[in-house]
Amino acid sequence: MVAVLLGFVVATNAAIARGSSQGRLIVLDRSIGRVHLGESRGDVEKSLGQGTLSHGWVSYFGGRLLVDYVYKVRKTKHVQALVTGWSGFRTHSGIHAGSTGQDVRRRLQIPCGRGSCTSGAPGKPSTILFTRHAKVVRVEVLYLS
Repeated sequence: MVAVLLGFVVATNAAIARGSSQGRLIVLDRSIGRVHLGESRGDVEKSLGQGTLSHGWVSYFGGRLLVDYVYKVRKTKHVQALVTGWSGFRTHSGIHAGSTGQDVRRRLQIPCGRGSCTSGAPGKPSTILFTRHAKVVRVEVLYLS
């Protein structure tokens, strides 16, 4: 009984560790959580399930992560954009929805303008951190056109 209980505790702690680190990580110009730009819809669905369709986006985790499979009005079978406004997703340096624009500039060293901070370049994977009242309100990882 103790061995079974210990096995349960170890498995639960491993799942929590995965969920709190890799599963909630924002990688600039690449991914939010376990979903990556360019990843096939089939692979996303294997990992997270089908999600819920919401205003043309596929929603996961109660709307905490939105995934788009549309590129310039054409549906595709690969992730084209990821969006979150949830503070639980964070970069390695701790930036998340709710961080200040000053923290974004200092920790990520990316330029900020009026209402957003942007990494990447046109035609390349990019990250836009939208701000309101000097705080990040939304993070988008997408192919910038």
